[in-house]
Amino acid sequence: MNQTKIEVPPALDVPEPQELVQEVLHSQKKKHRLFRIMMHIIFYLCALAVIIFGGYQSYCWCSGYYKEHEELKNQVAETHRKEKALRDIEKTLLVSYEFLTRYEAHYYAIIFNDYAKAYGLPWEIYAALVRIESNFNPTVKSDKDAKGMTQVLEATGKRMAELMHIPYKDQETLWVDILNISIGFCYFSEGYRTRLNEGATRDEAIKHAIKRYLGGTSYREKMKKDQEKHIYISEYKNTVWQEFKKLQYIYKGICADSSYVLDPVIQPLPGITE
Repeated sequence: MNQTKIEVPPALDVPEPQELVQEVLHSQKKKHRLFRIMMHIIFYLCALAVIIFGGYQSYCWCSGYYKEHEELKNQVAETHRKEKALRDIEKTLLVSYEFLTRYEAHYYAIIFNDYAKAYGLPWEIYAALVRIESNFNPTVKSDKDAKGMTQVLEATGKRMAELMHIPYKDQETLWVDILNISIGFCYFSEGYRTRLNEGATRDEAIKHAIKRYLGGTSYREKMKKDQEKHIYISEYKNTVWQEFKKLQYIYKGICADSSYVLDPVIQPLPGITE
């Protein structure tokens, strides 16, 4: 009887349980290590982003702070410069015109300085004009009916008030000090600007404005036709010009002399008691 030989397949290479566990653990460790590396990379990238963003924010904040600081510093410096300019004008007025109180000198200093900046003129010319026209007396009235501190005629006052959009009332408006000064200064500055635009130098334009202020817009024709008016207008121009130059000389000295201080005793306005 023939016996069939049965071949038994070789046994499968099955790892031992310990080896299987070790392999699983090794795989897990590998994955865990890779995960940690990835987490470290993400962490460092986030940290780098925070540093860059924070640095940029800090830079922006510092730049903004520095800019604001510089602007504030410039504003403070400009304020101090303006205050010093007003103090120096006030001192000049007090030295030049002893009859002015400190309150009045400060008040006029603000007005003169504002108009000087507005029209590009030296403030001294406005002070000289008021000094010669009325000697700082707001109640003066001439024999030709010119009124107030700048001695403005009604016809001139009406025309300038209309140009300046100021409500005008006959026999009233020109007696208001600030309106009288504003109208007179604008009329004077109008003459200055007109001559300056014609190509004249600043001094020539100022002299023209002085003569025009007294003789009107047609002062040239008047001076040609009438010798007396020629002499009168010329003398007036010389008087205002000399006062203007005197104030400039005093102002220059006061600006250079930082040791000069105002009397600390404040003088009250006339008619006002403490």
